[in-house]
Amino acid sequence: SVHALQDLLDGLMDLSKLDAGAIQTHVVPLPLNTIFDQIQQALAPLAAEKGLRFRVRPTHQWVHSDPHLLQRILQNLAANAVRYTERGSVLIACRAPTASGHVRIEVWDSGIGIAPEHHGQIFREFFQVGNAQRERAKGLGLGLNIVERTAGLLSHRFYLRSSLGRGTRFTLEVPVATP
Repeated sequence: SVHALQDLLDGLMDLSKLDAGAIQTHVVPLPLNTIFDQIQQALAPLAAEKGLRFRVRPTHQWVHSDPHLLQRILQNLAANAVRYTERGSVLIACRAPTASGHVRIEVWDSGIGIAPEHHGQIFREFFQVGNAQRERAKGLGLGLNIVERTAGLLSHRFYLRSSLGRGTRFTLEVPVATP
């Protein structure tokens, strides 16, 4: 219960900072693999406990972003993927730069998927698909709202593709940087 309360307070603080415009970004060139490694260390044990295959595809790609905020976005997406995937796998990967000079960072899962009618709703504060009882183990319904708003703050394009029963892919487009 202490962890659940801390998660709630952290989420509410993040929301209030976003609402107040109090989050300052510090965009710098950074190696994406550093963030990938941190996420793997944090979430691989949780995935292993559930019997999931958790893969982070190594990359040499550098991007322009705020290291702290980018890590929070990706860690939130990956943690949700682990939470809502009962069997199969979770993958974090980076696709080659596009013609517009952006890389696509993707978080894939083989989880329950999201029905099309919920695609827009999942980004609302406190909205959760299939958690009418508000079970804390299923999260608080703040994470995707914070992710979407933080991506917007960084001017990173953010979108999802999902099929009910077949899994979800969240994609974040981030400008390329040179080391």
